[in-house]
Parts: sequence; C-alpha cells; structure tokens
Amino acid sequence: MTLPAESASEAESVESRRRRRRTSSADSADKVSGWNARDRERERRDRPGDELEERSQSAHPSRARRLRHAVRSEENADDTAARRVDVEARRELAALQTDRRDFLRKSAIGVGILALGAGLGYGGASARAAGITGGTRTVITDTEIAARVIGGVRIATEFIPDPVPAGTDADPYPGSAIQAAVNDGLAVYIPSGSWRLTAPISRPVDNVTIIGAGRSTKLVRGGGPCVSAGSQGGWLISNLATDAGGVDISSASETRISEVWVNGVLTDNRPRGAAAATGAGYYGVRAADFVTSGDGSRSNPYNASAIQDAINALPGPGGTVFVKAGWWQGSSRIFVGGSGQVGRGKSIIIQGEASDLSWFNEYPNSGLSGTTIACGFTIMTTGCNVSFRNCMLIAENGNDGVILKYLYDPNDTYWVWDMSIGGWRIQDCKFMGGSPAIWITGQNVSGFVSCQHWNVLIERVHIRGGDQAILIDDPNPNYNGIFRGNIRNMVVQGVGNGSNPAVKIDIANLKGNNADWLLEDAGPPSGVYTLFIRTARTEGFTLSDVDFGDNTRGAKGAFFENYLSGQMTIRNFIFRKDVDVAGFVDIELGRAAQFGDAGTVNTLRELDIVLRKIRGLPLPIGSVATPGNVTIELAPGRIGNPGGAEMIGLRRGTSGNRGVLKMWDAALGAYRYAYIENGGWVISSAEPS
Repeated sequence: MTLPAESASEAESVESRRRRRRTSSADSADKVSGWNARDRERERRDRPGDELEERSQSAHPSRARRLRHAVRSEENADDTAARRVDVEARRELAALQTDRRDFLRKSAIGVGILALGAGLGYGGASARAAGITGGTRTVITDTEIAARVIGGVRIATEFIPDPVPAGTDADPYPGSAIQAAVNDGLAVYIPSGSWRLTAPISRPVDNVTIIGAGRSTKLVRGGGPCVSAGSQGGWLISNLATDAGGVDISSASETRISEVWVNGVLTDNRPRGAAAATGAGYYGVRAADFVTSGDGSRSNPYNASAIQDAINALPGPGGTVFVKAGWWQGSSRIFVGGSGQVGRGKSIIIQGEASDLSWFNEYPNSGLSGTTIACGFTIMTTGCNVSFRNCMLIAENGNDGVILKYLYDPNDTYWVWDMSIGGWRIQDCKFMGGSPAIWITGQNVSGFVSCQHWNVLIERVHIRGGDQAILIDDPNPNYNGIFRGNIRNMVVQGVGNGSNPAVKIDIANLKGNNADWLLEDAGPPSGVYTLFIRTARTEGFTLSDVDFGDNTRGAKGAFFENYLSGQMTIRNFIFRKDVDVAGFVDIELGRAAQFGDAGTVNTLRELDIVLRKIRGLPLPIGSVATPGNVTIELAPGRIGNPGGAEMIGLRRGTSGNRGVLKMWDAALGAYRYAYIENGGWVISSAEPS
C-alpha cells in the first residue's frame, strides 16, 4: 500500500520517536546532564547586572522572563506540543512561599493543590520526581518542589503561544493563557505583568486556586468580571489586581477572595459586594463598596443607602454586611424583608466596627461614635431576619422617630410558615434618641392569628435620649401575641419626653430570661410608670437585677401584671418610686436606701402575689387590695458594727438565722407574722424585732 506524502511523513515521525525511545539510559543521562548545564548557563545570564541579560532585555523586553521551550521527556515524547518553561516565574513562585506548607496554607480553601500533590510521594527535604525539563532527577529540594512540582501548580506564562508579548500595559500577555492553565489544572500561578482578557477566567469545577504575584499581576478586561467562579465551591482567588470588573463569586459557595485589588481598592480576606460586577460571596459584603457620597465625617457622612445596596448584594441565604467606622446617614428609612424590598428571604447581620456604650457618648458632641448609622430600619420579620452588632443607631436625619422597627405581618410571608421563629439579635449597640428606639410589633393580625417573635436576644445595649427605649406590644385586639426573648445588660438613660414608659412590654405570652437593667433618669414626665410589663401568661419569665440609678422621671417606678397563668418571677429589684403589682407575681425587691425616697409597694387585682424583702433594704408596703392573696416574706435584717458599716447578721434568738413570713389572717382581719423560735413555729400579731 502506498502512503500519501503526509502520511509517510507521519510514519517517519513515529519511527523517529520510536528510535529516540530506544536510546540507552546512559545516553539519556548525558542528555539530562546537558540540559541541566544549559539551564545553569541561562540562570547565570539571568542574574541582575549580567551584561547578556541587559542586552536581551533591551533588545527583547518581551523575553525578560526567559521563556523557553522545554525538551520533552521520554514519557511525553508523543506529545504534539511542548510547553514553555518560565524560569523567572518559577523563582517568583518559590519566593512567594517559604516552603510548600505555606503555599498550602495560603490556598487552604483550594483543595485541588492538596489532591494533586498527594501522589508525589516526597518526604523530608528530597524526593524523586520527573524533572521539569524532562528525564529523571534523583533529588529535588523542598523549594524546588514548592516552586515546580507541588500539587501540579500551573504557571500561566508557560501557556503563552509564540510570539510572546512583553507583558506590559502596551503589550499585555493574553488572558487565554490563564484560561488554558486553569483548564489544565486546579492550581494556577499568574506571574507579574499585564494580562488582557476577552472573557472571564472560569471553569465548571470545584476547588480552583488562582494566585498572583501581588498587585503587579494585573488582569484587565474592560467590562465584566475578570474571574468568575460560577456556581462552584471552594475557589480561592488571591494576591492579584483587576480592573473594575473584579471577581464574581455571587453564585459560588465557600469561596474566598483574599488580597485582591479591584480598580485600585484592596479587598483583603473578604469577598466583595456586587459593585463593579463583582457579586457577593459566602462571607458577606462591605457597605463601603457602594458608597457614592461623603467621607464618613459628621459634616459629610457616607450615604446610608450603600447599606441597603450591600444587603441587596448578599447571596440567597444572606450573610454579613460590614459597615466600617464613620457616619452613615440617609433621608429615608431602609425597609428590609417585605415584598419587593431588599433582603427578602435572607438572614442578615449588620456588622459595625465599634460602638461606645458609655454615657459620655452624648450625641452629637462626642467623638466616641465608631460606626454610626442614622437612617432607621423597618424589618419584616416574616420575610427575613436582621441582626445588628457594634453600631450606633439613630433615626433618619437624626430625628426622634422609630430607629429599629421589627414588624410581623402574616399577610407578607416569605416562608411556608407564617411564624418568625428564626430569631435575631441586637448586640453591643448604642441608640441615640428614638420614639421608640426598638419597637417589636406586628400588623394585619386578628382573630386567632397571633403576632410572634421568637429567639430574640437584645444584649449589651445603651439607649440614650428620645421618648421611649423599648416597646414590645400585641397588635391583636384578642391579645394573643408571643414574645420569647432575652434582654440583658441594658442601660437606659435620659429617656422620656412625654407620657410613654421608658420600657413597655405588653403582650399576651411572655417568656425569657432578662437581667441587668439600669433605667436612670428615665420615664414619662407627664405619664405614670417608668417600667411597664403586662402579660396574660408567663410560664417561664424572669427579670433580675434592675435599678433606677440617680433619678427616675416617671410618677411611679414600675408596674407588673400577669393575670391569667404562670408566674412572673422578679429578683433583686431596687426601686425608688412606687411599684404596683397585680395577678400572679413573685417579686423580691427593696427601696434604695441612699436617696431618701418615699416609694412603696402596692398590690391590686391580686391572684397570688409573693413580696420578698431584700436583705439590708426597706420594704415599705402601701395599699393591698386583697391581703388574703398576698404573702410577704421578711428576710433576716442587718445589724450595725462598731465601724458604722452594715453587715449581714443573724436575728437574735435561739433559732439563729431565720425568715419571717407576713401573711393575712382573714379571721382576724389583720396581718400575722410567722417564724421559727426555739425549734418551733411562732405566730404573732407583732413583727419580731
């Protein structure tokens, strides 16, 4: 059979390759030795100051990296094309890490490196592996492994076809070489230089790692993202610069951008938001990426609408919006979670940089502001969950409107269930003004439909100024709402301008563990109570460690009522003005001793009330409507010592430390006292001394 000329040439080429494969091992060793010698000569010429290098770079700036063709190894003799070897890029990569472990740490999310390197079988400082330029080398150092063989790292410049550009802005490297490297392996190193892209770098696989040489690795596309992770997971894009197109990880999962300069702005260890087509990411977005006006000062604040844009840029499940220190102000509220609003179906954290919680932060005079957001939020809890951390919050335009309004609406639900049970938190936040500062309520609830807020945590907050601090109410006329939450470590100061209690909780079902409240110089000057808590059922509600500081503005201190079932439990409550108690309540309280106040404890609509006296404080009893339903426990008192200070002591008598019960005797129509004396009960009409 006669072969065509082209087929004959192919046959001859195959035969030539076969003859080369039959070369003796000694001959191969000589070739390897020759290649290594040529490598050393090229490296000598590449050293700074070398005259040959200077001449070469002057005549051929595009060859500054000394790109050269590798002689194919015996194993790859049948390859139709040889890949270039970029010696300088390999040196860069070697210098980028101190050892191979550092490189693995830098690309911890990109599992591909680890997987590809698992089969190398190296150990200690040496290993046996295929030489870069072909043949076989017996010893490869850790540095060489890290720079050349580790995990099969591809170097983008080694995929550039002839002629090789200079890699400058005027003569950039082709982005197709990066794409070819990504297609060839999961870990890619992009050396310094300008790279011109016509399409985003992408690949429909997980665990891709793309690392550059720093800001000197510049990707330019001129429209659209330079790198797109698509809907993949486990990508890492690090240590490079892009134009405004940035990096798109909007649909990716568990993906990180680290030390990427987007249009000159550093993104360090956090994904960017959707500004400039970068999308959002697994870890969240930064509101600063959406700022269009202001410098963050009080006189020239950032536009608060940037926060709304950042919320909108979060991926489907939600995430964190980082709000850096400075003043953010808007002329209108931000509405979140409702139909057609940002944040719909998302769980969101608004994370500030810092917030001073001391009273010295007297808006607008103090500089201790940290992250200050002056715009107000209305949050549809049936459509999202929004938490706040480390922020100072003010109503829009600094007025006294509602700052945070959490609104339950069964007619506007995102989930199948119309109950907001996902929970949200307000932690380490300062509120300036507000009417109220925090309002937890609902709308469109009637009949058997109830307004419900579950798993709520308000912790370490300072609310200063304004008309009202917290309002939790039941909008259903049938009074069947539910609030399950904890309010802890709260300071309320200078709150109260009208008739509203500083803190008002009025909802049918109330549960939670609440503690450490200071209500100082607070309350309604033209109203009644500074603190008002009313509920129908408290089958699991406690409040402890409450006091009113130096002053209280309300005519009375507090009102507590639980009128249907359960027990409202209150401990260590220090009052100054009158306290009214109704229903089922067990309260331990005492009047502050150092201010000379005249407040008393009064009961009304009593079902089963227990009043417990705090040791060392007076418990003056005022009016009692139904004495038979009220038990008064008088704890052991205190005695003075020679130094004049008070100390906890023992009541005189053989029974030692004892409690005294004050109970109503219906037959006598008077109170009786019961206590143990000399091993037996004593019931007396006179209070024991």
